[in-house]
Amino acid sequence: FGMFDPANDGPDINYNGICDPGDINDTDGDGVLDDDDSDPFNPYQCADNDGDACDDCGSGYYDPANDGADYDGDGICNVGDLDDDNDGVIDNEDCAPQYELASDIDCCGVCGGDNSSCGTCCGLPFDEDCSSGCEIDEMGVCCMVEELDECGLCGGDNSCLCEDPFISVSGQCLHKDDIGALQDMIDNSMSSGYDFDCYDVNDPWCQSPNIYMDDQDNWHSIAIDGMYLQASNGNGIVEPLELGLQEWTNGRLTSLMCGAYIYCNLSGEIPNSISDLTEIEVLRLEVNYFSGYVPDSICELDNLNYNDYLAFDLSYNQLCPPYPDCIPDSAVNYMQTEDCAEIGDINLDGSINVLDVVMLVSSILAGEGNAEGDINGDGAANVLDVVMLVSMILEGI
Repeated sequence: FGMFDPANDGPDINYNGICDPGDINDTDGDGVLDDDDSDPFNPYQCADNDGDACDDCGSGYYDPANDGADYDGDGICNVGDLDDDNDGVIDNEDCAPQYELASDIDCCGVCGGDNSSCGTCCGLPFDEDCSSGCEIDEMGVCCMVEELDECGLCGGDNSCLCEDPFISVSGQCLHKDDIGALQDMIDNSMSSGYDFDCYDVNDPWCQSPNIYMDDQDNWHSIAIDGMYLQASNGNGIVEPLELGLQEWTNGRLTSLMCGAYIYCNLSGEIPNSISDLTEIEVLRLEVNYFSGYVPDSICELDNLNYNDYLAFDLSYNQLCPPYPDCIPDSAVNYMQTEDCAEIGDINLDGSINVLDVVMLVSSILAGEGNAEGDINGDGAANVLDVVMLVSMILEGI
């Protein structure tokens, strides 16, 4: 440098007092001999003797154990560690490769999230595959997939599968005429005002129809195409499919047992719509409280064997004679007819005779009517009632 100065006579990169040209063993002082040093004049670069992809002089001098950041402390610096945070997920698939608790993206797209930043359509937890098992139907109602009916509606009754004259009832396609006839029996019972003369008027057994038929835990199931269905729903109202024991085939009612051992407690009149049960094969209505006259329409049931008491029975009711021609005596045993004289006694003199016929004809011509004049129970006093009244008199009833 122009003067005698052995301490500053040339570059000494490692400050060991030997200038670099003469420091043939370790010029940069990084602990690696020049012959083995990839850059003998750079103390921060020398070699990768431990094979961890980091330069062993990365710490400022030769120190393989501390040659670079090592997040998981496994002795391999992050540069050469395929799983820096040692969470079991390789770095190129890890959304947070330096944080072992956040290796995955949650269902909301948040790295290491817990799905709390979003919700499923029903506000339910996500499944492991980020599915929720819930659907929103076309009405905007949310439910679990298993609650969808075949029409894709939450809690639906498959009504889209039924075409007129069939309607959906409790998820079944059933003929509306059969359902209507059953409903008419229920309606007539509820409007009859029948008095069971019970000690406790709130006792279900003292109600018409019997409210126990609505008990889903204790009432009978019905058979639809050979499969049994518990149709009682416990809503406090007796509905058509809760009435007695029923069997249905292809959407039509084939058997109705609402008699002995069933105790349906039906009352009022047998409705004219009984003839709508065109596929009925068993019709047991004994041991009820039916009153009034049996409608002639009951004789229109072509599949019913009226002479088989196991298939047809109206006994133990309060139905008034004369009975339709199709009904044998064996089907009307033990009938209570004490109150039948009231119907047909038009002039209310306590007996039924020609005077009642004259008064009934007069009331019909005058456009008037009364309960006693509706002999056949069809809701109107007309010439049919005159014919029935004359028959009653001629038969000595």
